[in-house]
Amino acid sequence: MMAVTVGARYVCGGYFGTVRFVGEVPPSEGSWAGVEWDDSTRGKHSGEHNGVQYFISSVPGSASFLRPKKITLGTSFVEALAERYRRESATAEDQVDMYLPATAKGSHITPVELVGAEKITEKQSHLDTLQSVSLRGMLVASAGSEGEILNTSPNVAELDLSRNLLLPSMEVVADIVKQLPYLRSLDLSENRQLQLPRQPTALQSFSHLKVLYLNSVCISWPKVHVHMYLPQLLHNQWSKHK
Repeated sequence: MMAVTVGARYVCGGYFGTVRFVGEVPPSEGSWAGVEWDDSTRGKHSGEHNGVQYFISSVPGSASFLRPKKITLGTSFVEALAERYRRESATAEDQVDMYLPATAKGSHITPVELVGAEKITEKQSHLDTLQSVSLRGMLVASAGSEGEILNTSPNVAELDLSRNLLLPSMEVVADIVKQLPYLRSLDLSENRQLQLPRQPTALQSFSHLKVLYLNSVCISWPKVHVHMYLPQLLHNQWSKHK
């Protein structure tokens, strides 16, 4: 179980946000998580309580204090992989989501199905043989233990991590990607809170990518970083969240 720490992404009641503070908030006993909601209308204040400023939310009025047990911090890559691909049967919603990142043909975007829905269990139950993986919306938040991904699913070539709103940073994505030596296509779309790495060298893990999707995100990479750290990139789709 992941510990609640400052900077962690969380979900509570179907709403997402970022932990900005962990500690006691007198006069109440026990630990609290000071959080900032993605949907600022969920907030009650800006990080203060009884005249004490515990943290400052980036959007005024977007913060709350929650008990840590009330929030969900997500799951590791391998846990999400096992949950989706080792099920005895797939739900209709999963069947819809099990698609590769869309391929671009001119201005037309065409979704490419991974595997026929009726054959998901039959063909995708062996994690070490998976080549095309969709973990869209699976609340992936970490790479897990060292080497876990490489030992479990080393042959993944196409990966959809879109709408995993618990991914805290590109460093976490880099930790995932560096364990997938055959990865060529990566979709990180709709991860609005994804942050650029503190050190651009973290992008070296992406050097073998040929296709990258960053639609509806709040970041943009300087061209120098793209050319330097993604030398094999042949196709990319980037659009900033509005």
